[in-house]
Amino acid sequence: MQGWKAHADWSLIPDFKREAIIAYVDHGQPEGEFIEALFSNQFTLVCLSADLCSKQRLLGYAKFLVEHIPAVCQGSPQAYADWVAIGGMEGFAAEVAKAIT
Repeated sequence: MQGWKAHADWSLIPDFKREAIIAYVDHGQPEGEFIEALFSNQFTLVCLSADLCSKQRLLGYAKFLVEHIPAVCQGSPQAYADWVAIGGMEGFAAEVAKAIT
């Protein structure tokens, strides 16, 4: 793993959610209602759509997002939609590269 993934404390979240988080952050790939609610900062929907294991780890998810996930891809439904539309970190990097050339 490289980039943000190499420095993330993956012990904060259940192992089975790792790939969904990576797919969303790196590629802007929608990964279901729970991931959308989590990155959109919709706490009630997070609680309602989480499986039992994820419900027990909500504080870990919060810490993980604050400490390890780029702020640009989280925080509101609009930020989530924009991140999906741009194609995640790959699309964001391409847009930045295009803007500076």
